[in-house]
Amino acid sequence: MVTKDVQSYATDNWRQFLKPISELSKTGKGTSLVESSEELYSFDDICKSFYKNKKVPTSADALRFTNRTVEFVEFKSGFEQKISKNNFDLGKGTCTILNDICKDFWSCFSKLQKANRKELIYAIRIKALESYITLEKQILPLCQDTTADVKLKLIVVIDVDAVDSMEDTLSDLAVKEPPEGNSISDVRKALLRLTNLHDADDNTYLYDCIEVLSAQDYLNRLKAKNNKIKSLV
Repeated sequence: MVTKDVQSYATDNWRQFLKPISELSKTGKGTSLVESSEELYSFDDICKSFYKNKKVPTSADALRFTNRTVEFVEFKSGFEQKISKNNFDLGKGTCTILNDICKDFWSCFSKLQKANRKELIYAIRIKALESYITLEKQILPLCQDTTADVKLKLIVVIDVDAVDSMEDTLSDLAVKEPPEGNSISDVRKALLRLTNLHDADDNTYLYDCIEVLSAQDYLNRLKAKNNKIKSLV
């Protein structure tokens, strides 16, 4: 729970850090994970402004506010697996020494994929922790108190295909675990321990809620929100 008016502080001091989601969600290859002109605060730039001439900690890509939440948004690519066991071309695993298909090639390739996914999840976890520390130690002391119930939320948007997203949704409805290797489920489980922790005085800290969404689901949510706003105008 956030007990400070971060939104008012952001409005007064961070207008120069507003950027379109298309820019905030750019991957290392320069493509946007989410194509949207809606603007959010660049939390990377905000962090740099607080840690001038110092080692800048890792941070979520964006910061967003609603009437009830302060939201960190992290856009992360690298989860989409274009090569799977079903479409793997054994011919590409030909051993030049044996001049034959290596039976262990897929096994090694699969282990490398899993290791890369674990590294991505670890990076998200570190960003979540260090973003929270920056908020608590650098930003909240500058903000005015508020009596509103404002929750701190983390939204992780990843590049998974429709199958992973559908599997996760159906598993949630059926109250059972998604199939092994579902990226959305794996990221959510890795971040679960960062929610609703209690200190020695029974005060909650870290995140009140964490959501993991596919890029398409996040875009659909943005469109639904904008359509709702238009209908009220």
